[in-house]
Amino acid sequence: MHVPAEVALVGDAKLILRQLCDAVGNVARKRNEGSAWLSEISEVRAKFDQVVAEQARMRRNDTPIHPARVASEICDVIDPDATIVIDSFTRSGWISQSFLARFPGQILEAGPLAPVGHGIGMAIGAQLARPGKQVVLIIGDGGPYTGEPEEGGPQPREPDRGVPQPGEPQRSERLRRGPQRRESQ
Repeated sequence: MHVPAEVALVGDAKLILRQLCDAVGNVARKRNEGSAWLSEISEVRAKFDQVVAEQARMRRNDTPIHPARVASEICDVIDPDATIVIDSFTRSGWISQSFLARFPGQILEAGPLAPVGHGIGMAIGAQLARPGKQVVLIIGDGGPYTGEPEEGGPQPREPDRGVPQPGEPQRSERLRRGPQRRESQ
């Protein structure tokens, strides 16, 4: 079925779409200048950033290191155009307080159900999607070892270098003693 076009556009699709997006963005920016709603959002964000900064100052010297400090320091040193992959939803809250995403898909995580083990695959996919760009994987102690190792397969050899969340004594204990190899029977 043929539908007549009101406006026919002939040209390179990528170039035309970019020009259309720019034109719409300019119109939207002009319409939103002086918007009370955007001013309110800006004020709320500024207050939130102040609270986060104050909490970071209060916890700066905590032992063990507080996850907010780890997240903040990671975000301070990564490339502004890096892709961040978060394995385990509990880390997502700390990273999102410290890192301002600059483009859609810059922060990748698997959702609100606290899954683990997906990060390595997602990071590989992110690197394939954005070759040459930095990809940072934030992963907890359970992520790399989600499934039981196959008998005769690779076993973890390096000690876990994760930072325990407050209230997770089992992880703190595991960090002290390092990985344990299971004896085959």
